[in-house]
Amino acid sequence: MATARQKKLKSGANAVVQVFLLIGILVAVNVVGVRVFGRVDLTEDKVYTLSQASKDLAKNLPDRILVKAFISKDQPARLAQVGRYLRDLLDEYKAASGGKFQWESIDPAEDKKGEEDAQRLGVPKLRLQEIEKEKVAVKSTYLGIAFEYGDKTDKIPQIGAQEGLEYQVSSILRRLTVKKKKLGVVSGFGCGDLSNGLRAVQSGLTDYEVTAVSLGGTDAVKIPDDVDALLVFGPKQPVSEPARKEIDAFLMKGKSVAFFVDGMALDSPQGGQQMPGQPAPPKFGKKNEHGLEAMLASYGFKVNEDMVADDQNVQAAAVINGQLYFVNQPMYPVATDIASTHRVTEKIKGIVFPFASSLELTGELKDGKAPGKAVALARSTAKAWHQTGFFLYDPQQEMKQKPGDKREVYTFAYAYEGKLPSAFAKNAAASEPGLVSESTAPVRLLVVGDSDFASDEQFQHGPRQAMQANFLFMMNAVDWLLQDEALIGVRGKTLQARPLTVTSESAPMLARYGNSLGLPLFFCAYGIVRWRLRRSRRASTSLE
Repeated sequence: MATARQKKLKSGANAVVQVFLLIGILVAVNVVGVRVFGRVDLTEDKVYTLSQASKDLAKNLPDRILVKAFISKDQPARLAQVGRYLRDLLDEYKAASGGKFQWESIDPAEDKKGEEDAQRLGVPKLRLQEIEKEKVAVKSTYLGIAFEYGDKTDKIPQIGAQEGLEYQVSSILRRLTVKKKKLGVVSGFGCGDLSNGLRAVQSGLTDYEVTAVSLGGTDAVKIPDDVDALLVFGPKQPVSEPARKEIDAFLMKGKSVAFFVDGMALDSPQGGQQMPGQPAPPKFGKKNEHGLEAMLASYGFKVNEDMVADDQNVQAAAVINGQLYFVNQPMYPVATDIASTHRVTEKIKGIVFPFASSLELTGELKDGKAPGKAVALARSTAKAWHQTGFFLYDPQQEMKQKPGDKREVYTFAYAYEGKLPSAFAKNAAASEPGLVSESTAPVRLLVVGDSDFASDEQFQHGPRQAMQANFLFMMNAVDWLLQDEALIGVRGKTLQARPLTVTSESAPMLARYGNSLGLPLFFCAYGIVRWRLRRSRRASTSLE
């Protein structure tokens, strides 16, 4: 019978052999990995793997494109990982392109011509502060890429994070190789202006040609023929009949329109001006006179004269006595009931709809007899209620529902696709020839009961991650309207907020303490159990 000493020696020898075998396997895997490119991505949305849309884009490049990656070898610690990710990403594009996507890495510090190329292509030298040996030092480094396609060039001059980098690269490839579609944004009638109020939205529309479409004049209004889709963003004054007829005629051509319409609006006496030393004037909710009720009803949609409040909401900025505070606001509901299979809301976990109105289907669309189909894109929780009629809004006061109002689910946004009946042809006069009763081709129509969700004010003061999801929703909507959906899946591959669905008042507290205390306690308990089992096995071995 083997002694306890022999068993221990045998066990130790087996452990040493296993360690050497493991080291050998790891070395072999690394050698193979250097020669054969590939990655395993275990994230839910495959954030670190090239999407199929990007692979198809690289594969179908019409001609060779040259990419110069200006990457300093001596990168600061916070950029080193980003540089490695960039190299891996460009390798994936190259592998998918069949030789049309060529890239090279250049360290301008070691290559005089490389430094000249960086300056010529608009990739600047970065100066970053780094703490080394308890001293603050300023380092110069390069981390940017430039694209050359024929006589066209484009660039990402500064790369500070890996998130969203694939979308930026694929977007540039499309801009260089595909003709831009044209997006029109209606001006007048108090609508959101690209230069004032929608600058954040405009910054994301670089893939398209964007133009303002004025429909507010007294003369005959006209939407240019080369416009492919139209945005009507938050009218605060009645849209004129000529403008409504022109938008309807645009839809009848089989083109796309998005209506972002508030059923109610917040207003302040005397234009909301605050006198020095005086408290901010109160705000009140009132009906928004947008003039689109009949037109939208003919299409099958009703924007209710209300504002939706929900127990599931986010902290929002509010000016109280001249100071900016962040308070929980039921009027900032977070919609987590999302149509995950629709392209507009694909991969979006939650959208914030500030001061939003609810939507309803009407007529044939409600009865299922319409030629097309409407999909509810985002809904509130069942713990939502709404404010109707005239009411005062004070961020310092707790918002409560009126007696008798029940809590229910409200819809914030609908997407419609299919043939569409005209809003004017049915009652058209004989003097208006050319009007058709139905669109000549399937249209894409988006109706959202909110225009604040994508305003510059909300992007500036709203929760950063929540606003990223709102921006994603807006950009996806534009892609869908323009029937240019190739990059929707790529854009959605970002690390975004995942709002907690509130099932009870204790749910947020349980989640918080479960994460901060529950997980550490679980691993401590697991360690104690493992320690006791190992101790028990050693005791039984010594007894033998």
